[in-house]
Amino acid sequence: MLEIYDDLFEPKFLLECHIAARNLNWHYGNKSGSNQYPYNSALSKGNHIFLGTLLYQRKSRYYTVNNTPSIFIEVLEHIVKDVIKDHSLNLYQIEGNLQFYGQTGTAHKDIYVCNNKDRTILFYPNIEWNEALGGELEILDDTGAVIDRILPLPGRVVYFDSTITHRALDPCVLNTPRFSIAYRMEKPFSIAG
Repeated sequence: MLEIYDDLFEPKFLLECHIAARNLNWHYGNKSGSNQYPYNSALSKGNHIFLGTLLYQRKSRYYTVNNTPSIFIEVLEHIVKDVIKDHSLNLYQIEGNLQFYGQTGTAHKDIYVCNNKDRTILFYPNIEWNEALGGELEILDDTGAVIDRILPLPGRVVYFDSTITHRALDPCVLNTPRFSIAYRMEKPFSIAG
């Protein structure tokens, strides 16, 4: 399951999202595919390291970390309520990702809750983007072969099954930031009666 949505946001709103992304508390050490608890620790092992920031994490039923600018919550609400229209999705984590030339990601899956019904929503708050800038999201099959490439166009939303193997390529142009906001969603299991 993979769906792509474009033209969901007005240019002024998208500019505000871009400014909010630029002003996030970026740090080097964001890991994709981290496999040691606690997953956001600087010492945990992961597939690759790039610039990022943890914006929201539901650590337990009673403990949540939330540093998310409200504009990114607005984006999520619009996507889930008005576009995807799946009200069973529960927010688990929000991460900001920032890549520059030379920071290509490695292949990984977004499985954090160990639920094969989990979903990822990627939002690109880039104000300008075109094919010459590169930075595609690559979708890979089980053998590691690329089966799709998706440009991080301004305001684009990519909604997919978190078990899909993917990676983010770096921009092809120096000093060009590639922003993405990753919403990790869990979809509860339903028990048929």
